[in-house]
Amino acid sequence: MIRLEDFYKGQSLWALLMIATLWVLTPHPSHAVTQFQDYQSGKAQFELNANEKNIPYEIFFHSLMPEQTLRLTSNRAQLSSRVELNQQWQTLDWNGGQLQWRAPKTPGLYTLETTDKASGHKIQLSVFVLRPASEMKNG
Repeated sequence: MIRLEDFYKGQSLWALLMIATLWVLTPHPSHAVTQFQDYQSGKAQFELNANEKNIPYEIFFHSLMPEQTLRLTSNRAQLSSRVELNQQWQTLDWNGGQLQWRAPKTPGLYTLETTDKASGHKIQLSVFVLRPASEMKNG
């Protein structure tokens, strides 16, 4: 039979074992996968609006109907934009802080990338061109 006094005899050994266990299981800064300085919030580094709606993140989306116009505006002077159509990039022109792009007839996903030339920061806008309800069949 185990008596209570038997546990007291090894008390210092148990205490050391518990301290060692807690030290090993406690997370330390060296165990962290991502350090704070590596964290990126994904927030946009410059102001860009799509059809008067702010784009708060570097990667964002917007939806349009076929042949609808997307109007981008910004307070930045030096922006360049391009859109991917049929697996090829086409350059879009900014005029006075505005850019207008007409969505294609074909529904699908189109990528529009805008770069601030001064800082090099980018915003990628995924544009979903939707299918009108009048074209849906059996759906």
